[in-house]
This record gives sequence, structure tokens and C-alpha cells, in this order.
Amino acid sequence: MKAQHFDTDGTVSALDELCYQNENAETRGQANDISDATQLVSFLSFIHFWKEVLTESHDVHKYLQQKGLSVENCAQNMKAFVVFLSDGRDALAAQPVDNAIRIC
Repeated sequence: MKAQHFDTDGTVSALDELCYQNENAETRGQANDISDATQLVSFLSFIHFWKEVLTESHDVHKYLQQKGLSVENCAQNMKAFVVFLSDGRDALAAQPVDNAIRIC
């Protein structure tokens, strides 16, 4: 999920399509569960708190899907992600709190 802007309507519509198209039962079930979760007030209230982490996670995920990567490259990328989370923990928490305060 690109977390730069969470398009609730577009996401729910896409998930609904996965629930009713010719998908296998597992995909339909997972899409239905995610669709239900994204419509909860708690999810919508806190999605902006995860923006930076989801964006970085998305980038790492895309990188790790490349063909021909060595185990060393994968490990290096995962270590960088852990460092991002560890070193940026305070900033990752402070920025969304400041944004939430500003919105209120």
C-alpha cells in the first residue's frame, strides 16, 4: 500500500472487486477481511501514524521482489530497514502526533 495518501473509497472498491470476481476462496476471504478492517474508525484514525513506516516497507518489499538478488543484498536491505525503524523511532512517532494535534 502506498501510504502517502490513503484513498479509502478507491481501496474499498478495489477490495470489493476482489471479493466478487473469479478469485479463489482464499483471496476472496482475505480481501473481505481487509475491506472490513479498513472501514473501522480505529484504522482510519491511525493510518496516518504509519505513513512513513508503510512507505519505507513498500520500498523494501518492491526491492526484495527483484529477480537475481543475492542473499547478501537482501540481508543488507533488511538491516537498513531495521536501522530506519530503530534510529527513527522517536521521529516516526513525533511527526504523526504533531500532525494529529494540528488537525484537531
